[in-house]
Amino acid sequence: MTTAEAYANMMLKNSQQAIRSAKETILEVIGRSLDDALRLETINGYSSVGDFSEVKERLAKFYNQ
Repeated sequence: MTTAEAYANMMLKNSQQAIRSAKETILEVIGRSLDDALRLETINGYSSVGDFSEVKERLAKFYNQ
């Protein structure tokens, strides 16, 4: 239970848009080849964002770790 709560707390730090996109991607890639799954993840993760300011901020934070 402790591990589940830790993961839940990590997820809650993300925006609702990010969580929704991740859930959609997970459901869409189940059973696909790795190449197809990575392609779909890229499409869902970037082209459907709409507001790229959040993506830009998150990438900057990731690269500055």
